[in-house]
Formats: sequence, structure tokens, C-alpha cells
Amino acid sequence: MALLNEKLESLRAKIESVEQKQIFFLSGMSKSGTTWVERIFDAHPEVVCKGEAHFGILLEPAIRRAVSTYNARIPKKGNWSRHGREHTDSLPPSSFTYNNEDLDYLLAEAAKLMLAKWVKSDNIKCVGDKTPNNLAYLALLDRIFPGARFVYIIRDVRDVIVSGWFFNLALDPKGTIGQFADIKKFSSHMARVWAEDVSRAKAYGRLLNGRYCETYFEKLWHHPEYEVERLFDFIQVSKTKAIIDDCLRLTDFSILSKGRVRGTENRSSFYRKGVIGDWKNHLDQEIIDQINVHCGPLLKELGYD
Repeated sequence: MALLNEKLESLRAKIESVEQKQIFFLSGMSKSGTTWVERIFDAHPEVVCKGEAHFGILLEPAIRRAVSTYNARIPKKGNWSRHGREHTDSLPPSSFTYNNEDLDYLLAEAAKLMLAKWVKSDNIKCVGDKTPNNLAYLALLDRIFPGARFVYIIRDVRDVIVSGWFFNLALDPKGTIGQFADIKKFSSHMARVWAEDVSRAKAYGRLLNGRYCETYFEKLWHHPEYEVERLFDFIQVSKTKAIIDDCLRLTDFSILSKGRVRGTENRSSFYRKGVIGDWKNHLDQEIIDQINVHCGPLLKELGYD
């Protein structure tokens, strides 16, 4: 028992250590550069950033189901089920149930325990999770981590579509064709999703009082030093030229793709091509017009037109 207590105390100490660090969440549409930015953050000596924990889509429902099952079954156990309220020295069943605030607490502690597992050095000041759909659970994450910061990556929807199409074809060709038939149908679907996602991110960002930061795939591509310095400044870690240069060197496309230069295509690789504007090689005017129906004003607002 003593050994078990020591282990639990060690976990508690790790959780308390994470509570003293800056926690941040990284999100963006799939194939927008979220993994690239995750790797850049994780290359920083004061940052650990991993993907993908899926606290919102997986952990929260799992804990909610466990709590619901317990709450539903506890009144049917023990003296309550056999003798009703005769045992006046016992607390009523309602005293043995968890409420929504308890659920948030349990979720926060479970999430912090997971984040703590990633920290391997005393030098770490920031811990981040990259899950592309974190945005869909931003209200939940902000509630259980009220001091957290949020980074959102935007990429031209046309390149998102092309990159996503080839990624899905490589991952599950039969399922992709079965669901969308061709890139035209995929484009229509993704254009709607992209417009909704980016608009929601911007709306949330206005509510977060300086705890929200956007970056663009294209800006990172054209001006990596400037954008990376801005990201490091946002999560409040060192931003010396040496650190920035090292992070960019370790996350260069040639490193991530295991030797290819940008523009050299490998459709079976997660890092397929690493360029901007590749949509011009794959999308015809009919598809572009279709995308503009859903995304035209937002593309113009973001400078992509």
C-alpha cells in the first residue's frame, strides 16, 4: 500500500507541476499545417507539444458515461434499494452522485495527468496539445483550463482541399471514393466545413481577451522566422534567433519528409509536397466557382482572392 501511495503522490506532484505551466491548445482544419506547427513548438527546449489527445471528442464523453453510469446505479445499491429510507443514519442517494461541476473537475484532472506524462524535463515552461478539432471544444477547454491559450492555423481552402483529397485517398482510398466519388464532391463538402471552422475560430478569438493567436500556413512558408518568433512570444517562451533557427532547421520539410525537397511529391506520405498554390494544378474552374459560393467573401477578407 505504501508503494501505491508513493506512486499516487508522484502523480499528484506531476499534476501540480503542470498547473504551474502555460497550457495551450493548437487547432486548425486538417491539412492546414497543424502538425508542422506542433513540431515547431515541440522543437523548442522550453515547450512540449504533442498530438492528438482528443480531450473533447474522446475523453469528455468517456468520463461523462462513467459518471452517468455511477449516478444511475448508486441509488439501487445497498440499504436504499432494500429498506428505502429506514436507515436514517445513512446519507440519501443524492449525496453520492456527481454533478456537472464535478465532471469538469474530473475531466480537468484527467487531462492534466495526460499532459504531465509528456513533460520529461524541468526546463519545460509550456505544454500544448495539437488536435485539429480542438476548436469544436474550445468552450469546454476554456472552461476547464481558464488560463489556457489557443493557437489556430489557417490555410487557403483550395490547398486544404487538394492536400486533404490526396491524404484521404492514401489513407483510405475505398472509403474516400465511396463517400465523395470525386474531388468535386469532396471540394463542396470541405469548402463548407472550412468556412464554418474559420468563422467560428475568429468569433471565439474575439472573446478570449488576448489568449487567441492566428497564424497562416502561407505566412509560415514565406516568413518563417517572423511567424515563429510571434508564436513563441504568444506562449511566452524564449525567442532568441538561435532557438528559432534551430526549431526551423529541425522541422524543415526535408527533415519531416525524410530527404525530399519542397515540391517533390510523394502521395503516400503525410508530407506530400510542402508547397503553396498546388490547387492550381488540380482544381478546374467549375470546382473553383463552387468553392467561391461557400468561401468567396472569407477568401477575400483573408487576402486569398
